[in-house]
Amino acid sequence: QREQLRQNYQNILISLVTALIVFAPFGWYIAHNPDKVNERINVLHSAGEEALNGNLAALIEPVSGTLKMFTFLGDNDWRYHVSGRPVFDPFAGLFFYVGLVVCLWRAFRRGAGAAQRPSYAILILWLGAMLAPNAVLEANPSFLRAAGGIMPTYLIVAIGLDTVYTRIVQKWPNLKHRW
Repeated sequence: QREQLRQNYQNILISLVTALIVFAPFGWYIAHNPDKVNERINVLHSAGEEALNGNLAALIEPVSGTLKMFTFLGDNDWRYHVSGRPVFDPFAGLFFYVGLVVCLWRAFRRGAGAAQRPSYAILILWLGAMLAPNAVLEANPSFLRAAGGIMPTYLIVAIGLDTVYTRIVQKWPNLKHRW
């Protein structure tokens, strides 16, 4: 694709120069205040850090807290929600867990006529990546830290709801017109 590069080198150069101009003030601040840039990271107690030092048991509490935040015990911080309340009530949590099982099933099943669907695997990976900071930092799950997982979480709930609805309509077709 060298020909495309030759045709577009001016646009590429303009984009790079623009990016450098936009980044320059932040880069100057980083160079002159390196202690301020990583201040938040340096004060966090990290179970992941302990795990890297050989203490894998340190991950049990934060990982279980992250898993519990969906339907059992939520964030203790009052700033953004009611303290201790999980993400979902038991009814909505049921759809989340059904959706999670369906995603795992559709992403990794094999066999005759069973095609893998990478979109479901990507959804699970997306959720895992967004929950990873909660799972390695501290035992109390932070809804704010998990905010990046909002979209995959609710997509998984929708998949669970759709699956349950589809199964109900298949079993009792007369209900379709009532919903």
